[in-house]
Amino acid sequence: MNATACSPREMDEHACIDRVRACLARADAHPDDIGLAWPARRDAAALADARAW
Repeated sequence: MNATACSPREMDEHACIDRVRACLARADAHPDDIGLAWPARRDAAALADARAW
């Protein structure tokens, strides 16, 4: 997606999703880090589902 096509809120959502993915992708991710990422991951999944409609 072209960054100029995103609203500021969408940019925040993309940044959040990227942070969650980075956290979950780390081989040394601490369980507490992953636990903190779950709400954002859930929200990212809900956002993807909403956009699929």
